[in-house]
Amino acid sequence: MTKTFEATSLDDLKAVARFVIENQDLSNLILLDGEMGTGKTTLVKTIMAMKGVHEVSSPTFAIVNRYDSDDGAFFHFDLYRIE
Repeated sequence: MTKTFEATSLDDLKAVARFVIENQDLSNLILLDGEMGTGKTTLVKTIMAMKGVHEVSSPTFAIVNRYDSDDGAFFHFDLYRIE
């Protein structure tokens, strides 16, 4: 399934995060595509905050970050530097 959103504010991102949590099996792969600085990690932070995880950072240099919540482990990959 492909779903496109236009978010221009943090409130918009909260609505997108709510949609993802309510409509997506979070054990599946969710891909976010966009230029650097467009809010991909901010969206991940918003989703994870709603799942009770508040220590979220961009994995640009680590390539992957793992976040543990009551619902299990979530993995946040940044493939920007991968060729």
